[in-house]
Amino acid sequence: MKADGLLTPGRSPPYIGSQRSLVPDLWLEWQDTTLIVDAKYKRHWEELQQNPWGSIADQVREQHRNDLFQVLAYGNLARTERVIVCLAYPCGTTLWKDLHRTNRLLHKAEVSSASRSLHLWLTAIPMGLSSSEVAAPLEQALRGESGP
Repeated sequence: MKADGLLTPGRSPPYIGSQRSLVPDLWLEWQDTTLIVDAKYKRHWEELQQNPWGSIADQVREQHRNDLFQVLAYGNLARTERVIVCLAYPCGTTLWKDLHRTNRLLHKAEVSSASRSLHLWLTAIPMGLSSSEVAAPLEQALRGESGP
């Protein structure tokens, strides 16, 4: 990331602390919508699904807040009217299938202003299923958010 906050394609971002860079894993733009996905490699999703927020360890809650702040900062860089920022956490295949079956795979929140709409999505990604199976519900949700 450059000092002015813009991402520079084809250049390696500088090393920042324990992170190699502050660049989202996926950034797509079309017409009036930007989709930004940042994959996390923490088991927060399963803990958030199984325990009430108040009983989750302070460290996990703080890490989750930091993840939210990071993806919201990415969203602030987008130039389109509608912005979807998504945190994707790993989970087990059984849990993913259960969440998908019960329509709890995607958690959404929206923040709107006069000229922009920011959608925050939290979801889980299993490592043991085919990419097409995992992508299908996300594609369906995306089509519902941004039209055909």
